[in-house]
Amino acid sequence: MNNMPEILPIIYLVDDDAMIRKLLESIIMSAFQVRVVSFDNAQIALKQAKNERPNLIILDLNMPAMNGQDALRVLRSAPETEKIPVIICTVESQEKIVRDLMENRIEGYILKPFEPEAIIDKIVQITGLASYQTTTDAASVDDKAMVFMLIGNNLRYKSFVKKALKKSFNAVIIDALDYAAANTLLQNNSPAAVLSSVENETESRNNFVSIIDQCRHRSIPIIACPGEVSQEFAQEIIQLGISDIILKPFTEKRLLDKVRKCLPHKL
Repeated sequence: MNNMPEILPIIYLVDDDAMIRKLLESIIMSAFQVRVVSFDNAQIALKQAKNERPNLIILDLNMPAMNGQDALRVLRSAPETEKIPVIICTVESQEKIVRDLMENRIEGYILKPFEPEAIIDKIVQITGLASYQTTTDAASVDDKAMVFMLIGNNLRYKSFVKKALKKSFNAVIIDALDYAAANTLLQNNSPAAVLSSVENETESRNNFVSIIDQCRHRSIPIIACPGEVSQEFAQEIIQLGISDIILKPFTEKRLLDKVRKCLPHKL
């Protein structure tokens, strides 16, 4: 008989707000068989992470002593912690900060106030951990559910699109902050469609092609969602082989009409 204790995956919660830590711990423990370790101080969390190497760190941005941005820089500069996945907790007003954090390779973000489903989906996506929801209740994602990938770092836009897709398609969302992350995620996932924010013409022209090629090769519809772009650039990305284009700002109805138009065989 094997009496060795089971070694569980470890998730760190680093937030100075005790209520947030308690809420996150409750959500995570109800969905995963893991060990959760909570910290109200980033410096203590970083010191312990070097020895323990957790599977995931959920990190708040606004903390005394050491904020989330500084903590992330330390994590990424140390060989013991540089590859630990990190999810940042933020609010919409900190969108520019999240863009800056992408340079330090964050794996994702959670908007406050957050929904339990969003946290669970994000942890599954980043860590590969199976939740009780997916292993013991297959009906939790029914036959009508669809998987969509969203690409971009505009948090307000992505929050709007996520809510619309979840309401209309019972959607599961794969969230990619940039094209590099999207390329990696596409290798292991087969979404029903990809919706890509296009914020910068030069950057998009240089990096968008590989995403389009992957989608075309696998018959995955891709919808470009740019802001104000030139007519020439809009025509160029259409000619690259995208399924459709929808200019921001757009209404929920217009978004869903575009998505349904790309997915007639899947509905």
